[in-house]
Amino acid sequence: KKNTNLKLLSEIDPHDLTVEGLRSILTNLYFQLPDMKNNIITISGPVPNVGKSFVTIHLAHMIAESGKKVLVIDADLRKGDLHHYVAPDHRQPGFTDALHDEPLENCIYPTRNPNLNIMPTGKFMPHVSELLVKDVTKEMLNTLSSQYDLIVIDTAPVLAVTDAARIMPHSGLNLLVFASGKHDEREIRLTLKRFETAGVNIDGFIFNLIQHSHSYYGNKYKYKYTYN
Repeated sequence: KKNTNLKLLSEIDPHDLTVEGLRSILTNLYFQLPDMKNNIITISGPVPNVGKSFVTIHLAHMIAESGKKVLVIDADLRKGDLHHYVAPDHRQPGFTDALHDEPLENCIYPTRNPNLNIMPTGKFMPHVSELLVKDVTKEMLNTLSSQYDLIVIDTAPVLAVTDAARIMPHSGLNLLVFASGKHDEREIRLTLKRFETAGVNIDGFIFNLIQHSHSYYGNKYKYKYTYN
């Protein structure tokens, strides 16, 4: 199957400030791994265009670069496009197909990194979100969990659809990505309330697109990440 030629920032410039910020996040994650109930990390955000997919694929790739066997799952079932970065130029069969009894081996693809595999979204199914609350999702993730050192899941924005709140109960660690300066207090409170209502515990926040000035170079900016 054909692979795309898109490159990750961590491949193009491994010393970029953003990549260094992601390494700091990884350091924090490694400390938490022993205390997680399983080896599944789920990443979401309140709204589109906050960079959650960028964070997901780069974290997955960098963990794989460290020698761990990683599966990244694109569970942003309506607009997911992680397959453009590291895998075949199509999205099916994938996650939704696996939930509908497609063999798992048909839904997982290799990438340029031999330690990193990807499960794309699969074909769009109007009522697929209803499956996310059924045992089939839990059983599938448990099976995959036993085959990889770590699973990283990218989900849809929680204020757009309920998919993230339905997947996160199956995860050992749940992270939210916020974009600096993009959200007002009401939106942040509503996001947290949405997860609280679903009984989901958020373990950490990643603040994306923080402008970092360099006085030596004058009025230029870099993007970096912080993790709390």
